[in-house]
This record gives sequence, structure tokens and C-alpha cells, in this order.
Amino acid sequence: MKTAILDQSRHLFDKIFQCVWHRKIYHFIAGGILLLTVITLEAPSFRVFCLVWLVTFWALSKRISTSVLGLFLVNVLSGSTFTTLGTGVIFVVGDGAAAIVGSAFGATQWPWRTDKTVLGSLSFLGCALVAMAALVNSTASCPPGDLLLVAVLPSLVGCLAEALPLTLLRDIRDFTPDDNLLIILSSGAVLHQLVKLCHIEATL
Repeated sequence: MKTAILDQSRHLFDKIFQCVWHRKIYHFIAGGILLLTVITLEAPSFRVFCLVWLVTFWALSKRISTSVLGLFLVNVLSGSTFTTLGTGVIFVVGDGAAAIVGSAFGATQWPWRTDKTVLGSLSFLGCALVAMAALVNSTASCPPGDLLLVAVLPSLVGCLAEALPLTLLRDIRDFTPDDNLLIILSSGAVLHQLVKLCHIEATL
């Protein structure tokens, strides 16, 4: 009985991840939950939450949630709630916008990645930049130049990680490239360094 339920669950997740629209609905719902937990939970509780998510997601889908793994690593390595939240915002907003806009309207593909479009990448950059600027403006007091720097550079790095033919992992179930971990770790590393460089103190 238990095996049958798990098989049905994995089949359901396979169907979800095979459709870009279903996958992005999951992306925004799961991403929203993650961002909410970053804000509401203390760091140790957030890390436990991520570990529980990873184990549960693996059991139900036979997949590794690279987005949750990435935010877990960013939180552990940076020790910063703001860096974790900012990285999550870049990933959830930017990667989500890239997939939706690119799939619906993108006609020109990058020559090195036929599954990525120029318009999708521009959407990633523009949406992530605006979301990061809003986050910094609402949670931290810093000069406009620093605000622009913290909004632009991590978003640009995340955009490049999404568009360039770089792959750290492949999906365990269907072996398609999974750039989530690369986007999160690269944009998180840049954001963390900028937060220290600009002495940004956020109130969360």
C-alpha cells in the first residue's frame, strides 16, 4: 500500500515537471513558502525546515530539490537572513519570469542553449533587479548607488548562470540540466560580498 502511494506520488511529480506551466506554478508556490520561512523562522529552524523538505521531497518525487538545497547552503555559508532572502527573491522571481516569458514569447534562442531564449534571460534580469531593489529599499537604509549595485550585480550573475551552458547537476528522473543550484549559489555569493562591502544592515 505504501509503495503504491509513493509510486503514484512520483508519477504525479513527473507529470508536473514535464509541463513548463505546471512546473512554474510549483516554482512560485514552493518559492513563496521558502521566502516566507526565511522571514519568519530563525536560522536554525529554517535549516531544519529545509532538511525536512529535502527528505520529504525526495520520498515523494525521487528528486533532489536543488532550490531548497541551494538556499540551505547559502544560509549556512553566509549566516545571513538578508543574503538568503535576497538570493531566494532573485531565484524565485527571476527564474520564474524567465521560464514563463521565454516559453510564451521568446523566439530567439541563445546559440549555446536551445532551451533558453534571449527574451527569457532579459526577463530574468529585469524582474530580479526590480524585486531586489524593492527588497533592499524596504528593508535596509543605504545610498542609491549601493542599492543599485546590490540589486543589479547579483541579478546579473543569476541571469548569466541561468543562460550560459553551465550545469552543476542534472535531474535524477529525466537527466535534463538543472541550473537552480548554480543560480542560487552564484547570485548568493555575489550578494553576500556586496552586503559586506557596502555595510548593509537590513531589518527583517
